[in-house]
Amino acid sequence: MKKGGVYFLVLAISIILISCTSNNNIIKEERRIKDTTSYKSEDIESINKIEDFIKEQEQYIIEKNKEKYMETLSKDEEEYYWEKIHWFDDIISSDIEGYSLEVLKVEKVDDLKFRAELLQKYHCNEKDYSLKYANIYRIKDNKILDYDLDFKTFETEHFIIKYLGKLQLKEWLCEQVEKGYNIATGNYGQTLKDKTIIKLYDDRELLRQSVKLSFGWQFGGWYEYPESIKFLKLKNFTDYFKRGIAHELIHKLTIEEAANNMPYWLAEGLAEHFSKEEGIGDRYQPSYELIELEKIDLENYEGNIYDYYESSRFYVERMIEAYGIEKVKEILKELSEYGFQEKTNGEIYLENNKKFHEVIQKVLGTTFEEMNAEFSVDQI
Repeated sequence: MKKGGVYFLVLAISIILISCTSNNNIIKEERRIKDTTSYKSEDIESINKIEDFIKEQEQYIIEKNKEKYMETLSKDEEEYYWEKIHWFDDIISSDIEGYSLEVLKVEKVDDLKFRAELLQKYHCNEKDYSLKYANIYRIKDNKILDYDLDFKTFETEHFIIKYLGKLQLKEWLCEQVEKGYNIATGNYGQTLKDKTIIKLYDDRELLRQSVKLSFGWQFGGWYEYPESIKFLKLKNFTDYFKRGIAHELIHKLTIEEAANNMPYWLAEGLAEHFSKEEGIGDRYQPSYELIELEKIDLENYEGNIYDYYESSRFYVERMIEAYGIEKVKEILKELSEYGFQEKTNGEIYLENNKKFHEVIQKVLGTTFEEMNAEFSVDQI
């Protein structure tokens, strides 16, 4: 759930070496290391092992062996581990063909940290995809683990911000994320328990493939509970960034409250409504009846994304006007009684629709069909 705020939705790597032992001496055959003189024999051995490790990851992906693949990942950063759970679930459920992960180069960063450059290729939805990116691997307790992309990190009062490459507008960005925090928590009337992790990407395709390989379109922002918030890195000032942050923080608050059991439209409508700044009271003519809106799979949606988001906000605001915000929050609480839903909304949105139908009868004393008629575009 998720997704990059409506205003943002416009929008591993090593070297091939062979090592063997003879008379307990390491013999090196160079393939991708440009300068072997800068590495000790033990470094070459570690690089060889990392290359083998990456090829094992590739094989687990091809075999759709989630259990083995998850064992290759570090659990130090909880958000990354969850991102890869959802990423691999998409591998399992989608028609991903011809997957390959080619090692281009591996460099030693320090004694236990290595940076690998990778080329990922696959075929999905009648398209071929190819992406180069850099990933970090560490040796921990004599075991190699995958530690995510090559992010740099800094913190603000309420955020841990990770970014790729060089970061422009850092001071402005720090101000904007905190303004976004104030918008979200002020509007919703609730604070967040811990710091939120934001990842800033320098490439739209890398962002898309980091979320799901099957995703049908590129975007500028994304959120799945309990992952990090993801955005395309900004190069210019924009007034919309703080609202994008607020949008994703509302997702974090409300998805946690509902234990990830909300319909897609409800999640997006809440995020759009509560990320508005004070004084913005525009009223939008929805493009869909509610009963049509709930059937849309946002991740494979080919229509105008603004129409989807604004229609979602329209129906959430009608609900608040008709029943009050406390009743809406009660709906979220009742949805949480189904227990935490581990899968992403794209996989279970139809199931979540059914849960919503059941809950509104209990909380509001109305059926979904009656709600659709009450909020019909014809009634405006």
